[in-house]
Amino acid sequence: MENLSILINESKEEIEEDEVGDKITVFEEYFYLVNGLIGTFLNLIVLLIAYLNVNINDKPRQIIVINMTLADLLTCTIYIITRSYVSIFPQFLCYPYYVLIVTSQLCSCLNLLWINLDKFLFIKFPLHYYTLVSKRRVIWVMIGSWALIFGFVIFLYWFMEIKHPCEKVILSGHIYLLICLLYIISIIASLTLSAIIFYIAQKSRRSLDSSKESKRLFKRLFFVFSSTLWTFCTCLPYRLLYLGILLSLFSSSPPLLLKQAIDLFYSLLVIGIVCNPIITLFTQRIYRNYLINYFLNPFGKKNKTKNNSSRRRNRATSLYKNEKEILNINEEKEERRERI
Repeated sequence: MENLSILINESKEEIEEDEVGDKITVFEEYFYLVNGLIGTFLNLIVLLIAYLNVNINDKPRQIIVINMTLADLLTCTIYIITRSYVSIFPQFLCYPYYVLIVTSQLCSCLNLLWINLDKFLFIKFPLHYYTLVSKRRVIWVMIGSWALIFGFVIFLYWFMEIKHPCEKVILSGHIYLLICLLYIISIIASLTLSAIIFYIAQKSRRSLDSSKESKRLFKRLFFVFSSTLWTFCTCLPYRLLYLGILLSLFSSSPPLLLKQAIDLFYSLLVIGIVCNPIITLFTQRIYRNYLINYFLNPFGKKNKTKNNSSRRRNRATSLYKNEKEILNINEEKEERRERI
């Protein structure tokens, strides 16, 4: 959720959201702009590699990774880059602006949960995994997730009251509490599934014949563990502190130390969102290999043609050798027959 200045009104049931605040510094302005641009660039690289090289028919779980990356891309592009300049937005953009922000962040957390569930099915039911998880089912789950969250957020933010063009909006504190709980529940559920997966992997590690197989198993699970732990460390503290502010809202004014802590952990949240594609690029082999290949071989098409031509030459020479061997064998057979 957004970095908020929370004021208590007479009824103590509504929150006034100061999206940018009057005291944003030059450092904060460049902090959000630079991080937003870096995050957008990195997420686009992940999506480009996925579009060009990932076969979702063989690896349907990559559909979830692509959707999580798309959600982070929307967060970086729509929210982090524009956060310092939201005060100049026209009023008619305020409602879709907030809806897209919350939708993209909730979808990112939910997709992390789906990734953990996918790995749980993979390690718990390895023989039945491809009957349980298919490309068609994963696509329908992704469509359903985006549609459900989008519709839910549209309904919740329908009650939002805009005081000034996109600077301050008023929304019921109970609605903010519900959204905050959704973030926390999805992150804790992802961490719980990761812990279960780790426990099952440790048990199955003993039954594996060689250390190579166990290393291969943990390499496959490393992306899930690293993504979940990173989200837990960078995202959950801010959500919990924000929950503390929401709960204190209904009893007394939140202390200044809590507000300062929430601002600090919000910066960590922004860095966490920006670093998500880095984890994808360096912990998943297919993305890592293609990224390294693009850096080492920027003119891939020319080298591909060279490789293809060399492969054709090798095939031609091997065929020629085989044909020559067959001819020699036939000649030897004919000579033997003549001798007989």
